[in-house]
Amino acid sequence: MNNKLKLELQCILTIEEKLAIGKALAAAQQKQSELKQRMKESAAQYKANIESEQSTIDEQAQRLQLGYEYRLIECEVKYHTPEEGKKTVVRLDTGVVETVKNMTNDELQDLFINGIGKKEDEHIFIFRDKRRCQLVTPEEFKTLQASGKFAKIGDGYTEKSLVDVKPAKIDIALVVYYAGDTYELWQFEKAAETKASASGKAVQK
Repeated sequence: MNNKLKLELQCILTIEEKLAIGKALAAAQQKQSELKQRMKESAAQYKANIESEQSTIDEQAQRLQLGYEYRLIECEVKYHTPEEGKKTVVRLDTGVVETVKNMTNDELQDLFINGIGKKEDEHIFIFRDKRRCQLVTPEEFKTLQASGKFAKIGDGYTEKSLVDVKPAKIDIALVVYYAGDTYELWQFEKAAETKASASGKAVQK
């Protein structure tokens, strides 16, 4: 009777076996490299996610600690308030005065802000020193000329240049305006002053 058993014994690899082992080795190395890369990418993503949450934690903790935050709030600017040359900024959500500052040079020169220049609906022209003068169209001026004699003080003014002019006798002056923002400044001559004042048409203080 023969007994059989299996023992681990040395065997010389064949060329075919060596090629198969080489392929398996290369595949395992490639797989291992891919897994390591995925682990790095995953760690980097987890790290980024953790840092993002930490940023949120820090931000919310700071808001809670301070008790306030900055937001864009609509405000109103009140010029020449509380005094000439000053501007007051008021929050529209609460009505609280935010700041009081000096007006800038540009603001001080701005016609709309300062309520100066041509007021066509009111038929007046307001100079920078707040003096007022009657404002008429060329057609209206022709009608006025029929009741008195006028002397031209100057022409070719723009609205911005005219506001700084200071006529010597504002009470007998008037401004004629043309299309294209061109202005002329006229005054009644002395000989016609009484007649013009009596007519009540050419003077508006």
